[in-house]
Amino acid sequence: MAQHISPAEEMRRQGSVAAAIHSARLEGAEVSQETEDDMQEYVEGRITVEEGLARLQERIDRHVQQRRNTVA
Repeated sequence: MAQHISPAEEMRRQGSVAAAIHSARLEGAEVSQETEDDMQEYVEGRITVEEGLARLQERIDRHVQQRRNTVA
């Protein structure tokens, strides 16, 4: 769901997203291009944080299911 956000809010979101990505990478995590794309949509106000988290959860669930199918 698109939101109208101010330029100041967009800058705040950009800083928060950059810090989150940096923190994840410092901890050894990989941030997929899909996740980075979703984060950019959030920065621009095209999706809510809840929508971004739901998309991430769907990707995690798919990954877990694929791993289960590989192990089985």
